[in-house]
Amino acid sequence: TMQVNVEGTLNILEALKDLGLVSTRVFNAGSSTVYGKTADEWEGPIPEHAPLQPVTPYGVSKVAQEMAGLQYFHSHKLHVVTGRFFQQVAP
Repeated sequence: TMQVNVEGTLNILEALKDLGLVSTRVFNAGSSTVYGKTADEWEGPIPEHAPLQPVTPYGVSKVAQEMAGLQYFHSHKLHVVTGRFFQQVAP
């Protein structure tokens, strides 16, 4: 989980920085697991201001992935956007 989500993200961000492609837009696939609690535990939709309190290794890796993107934005002006997905459904 950490290797794929965190190291993989860092490899991509570092490569873009090294190649001078800082104007490239990067979409980071986030996850609702960063909140830890479910909508049932919040007694309704999870608010955007909810604290990040992951309770699984996967959730921790997604927080680290988001923070890496934020750090590269502040330090290198890479355009990183994270979407936090809820209830993914596959065919």
